[in-house]
Amino acid sequence: MKENITPRKFEDLPLPPNGKTGWPWTGGAGYQSESESATLPAISIVTPNFNGGEFLEATIRSVLLQGYPHLEYIIVDGGSTDGSLEIIHRYEPWLSGWLSEPDTGMYDAVNKGFDHTSGGIMAWLNSDDMYVPNSLRQVGACFGQCGPDVKWLKGMSGVWNIRGDFCWISDLKRFHQGLIQRGCYEGRGLGWIQQESVFWRRGLWEKAGGYISDEYRLAGDFELWTRFARYAELYSVRNVFSGIRRHPDQRSAAMEDYRKEVDECLLGMPDRGRIARLCRRPVARKIFQFTAKRLFKAPIIEYDPLALCWKAYRL
Repeated sequence: MKENITPRKFEDLPLPPNGKTGWPWTGGAGYQSESESATLPAISIVTPNFNGGEFLEATIRSVLLQGYPHLEYIIVDGGSTDGSLEIIHRYEPWLSGWLSEPDTGMYDAVNKGFDHTSGGIMAWLNSDDMYVPNSLRQVGACFGQCGPDVKWLKGMSGVWNIRGDFCWISDLKRFHQGLIQRGCYEGRGLGWIQQESVFWRRGLWEKAGGYISDEYRLAGDFELWTRFARYAELYSVRNVFSGIRRHPDQRSAAMEDYRKEVDECLLGMPDRGRIARLCRRPVARKIFQFTAKRLFKAPIIEYDPLALCWKAYRL
């Protein structure tokens, strides 16, 4: 791991290639006073990459142009041969560290990266996805202003198309802690917990074992969420933090392989996946959704424009 003790400030980033404009090529962080910056927690971001050079630079810039004052950003490359290393070298002065060596897959790379981080808030962003402007500032404010009871949170999901246009935003979703533990948010039942918009406290990471299982190629994040839910509720934030990139080669397109891994993982759930499989049935799914909305008050975070701060409550 090549580490950089004092990365350069985002204002000095290289110029966009070929005169590209718009996010994440131009633009950047909004104004932050010194007093505001002092209240924000350190955030550690890891980006795993293997031959993702087509979108890697945009991903890197979407992180660095946040201008977040306490950012630790590490890239772990699996030995790319497509020009990714040239991109990483170009941004090396702004990174906290980077590594390029063979690995056993994306989750192995993410684990390596997290082993070299120290921030109190953690997340990973795949090399074809992007954050929206000022999202890290809002994430930091949510954790800082809502208190220690918020152990992990998820923003609303978005989608970038292959050209980098932001073309879709999901509705605010509510998540039941017990149903997360039982693997019900696996796509065929109650939807997904989109990884690129999830952030968590280091204490929760350590309590849940401090690793992402590399037994899986696609469903490691799904398994991680079930462990997180043993110890804490997932707060939904009424704001968009990031989006996945839709393109023909994305890993999440291999849905059949993902579903097979999920079914393997469900065998280790408290009820061996029976509730998750039940939620896939249309009638049962509607019953779960109807009941949860009326009996379960979901933990929510949203911005209070009168108080000028983020507040956590139950809806």
